[in-house]
Amino acid sequence: MGALPAYGRHEKTFEDGRNIHGRGHATRVFVFANVLGNIMRERGVSVDMGSLSISAAGHDMGRKGSGTDHWEKESGQLVANLAEETYPGAYGDEWKTQTNLNVSAGHGASADAQRTVEGLLMKAADSLDYTRVAPLEANRFHFLEKTLNVGGVHVMQDDALRKALMHEAALLTKATSPLAANREKIIRLKESDDKQKVLQGEALEADVTEAERKLAQLSDQEVVDRIEAEIRDNPTKYPLLNKYYFYDQE
Repeated sequence: MGALPAYGRHEKTFEDGRNIHGRGHATRVFVFANVLGNIMRERGVSVDMGSLSISAAGHDMGRKGSGTDHWEKESGQLVANLAEETYPGAYGDEWKTQTNLNVSAGHGASADAQRTVEGLLMKAADSLDYTRVAPLEANRFHFLEKTLNVGGVHVMQDDALRKALMHEAALLTKATSPLAANREKIIRLKESDDKQKVLQGEALEADVTEAERKLAQLSDQEVVDRIEAEIRDNPTKYPLLNKYYFYDQE
């Protein structure tokens, strides 16, 4: 993914030892976006997988800090530039403008109304990686939450699939992010009234920071390979991710 060097810089600056918006996050969102896109394609919806993949990969490229995203417009422009680099001359200015808008439109119903199906899927994919900072609640992930008409295609609500995707996404995030895997335990220990447990929490937090810094030393390809291998090597753990991420390789 051509976007990853930008995230590598995040890891060495404001994301040092945390990697909340680093290459692991970008890669997982790329995976989740492709999964959601292929599910919709299977249901007969036309999805521009190139636009979706680029938007997902680059959605946080412009960040200059953690927390609230004040840099969506910068990310949107970087995504549009990345689209031209990836598919030179293949798409016109209207496509690049819309790809930019899919990233930079902001939040809420009025913002979503400006997004294409690819932009909405990108936003849903980003939500699936929320486990790295807090438990993923159903009200954060709206994919197939209700029956839709998408480009003239009737797509039925599928709550069972939605919940299964949330479950697998949480497993993948915890398996590939030391912070996500240990976050709840660290909080529980550090909030204890037992001083010894507080010290244990602080020690675990330091270990996690060191583990995240080691991951930051991996090459871009190693980051991608590590996450893809976790999915490929565990088909019973990730049946949906296996089926739909490697959808076009079958």
